[in-house]
Amino acid sequence: MRSRINSRLIAPLIACGIAGGAAIVGGACLPSPIDPPLFRSGNFILASPNFHPLPGTFTDSAGRALRVVADTFVVDGSAQTYEEHARVAITPPGGTEQPATAFVVSRRPYQTTGSVTRVFPVTLYGGNIAATVLSSTNFQLSMPDRTIWQYELH
Repeated sequence: MRSRINSRLIAPLIACGIAGGAAIVGGACLPSPIDPPLFRSGNFILASPNFHPLPGTFTDSAGRALRVVADTFVVDGSAQTYEEHARVAITPPGGTEQPATAFVVSRRPYQTTGSVTRVFPVTLYGGNIAATVLSSTNFQLSMPDRTIWQYELH
């Protein structure tokens, strides 16, 4: 037994087929882009220097070894400013390690470049350090020595 489509249904079925095809080709059925994460205000604490436990070590442009015992970025997302507070033991080239001391970068504005990148113009690690916002509660710094340091909101 053969079934026939009623001639009155042909035009609506064709119209639905065209509309469905246009929606898919036009992008209506494609996933929408995800909004970039917000850069929340608060204390972002160094959690993992280059995927290792604390302390972190870093050699600055003067050749000094810095053993970073603690590092916190105090971020004000609404004002787009930050402060940095750290405890660092410095070893001069060819010298011995000095006791850990406090290090502070006073409140400064940061720049936003792209949807997830913030640039800190002055840090313990040098100038214009890029931070990639991974979520509203963590970011990572791309260090001059190409290591990645993870910070978490506390």
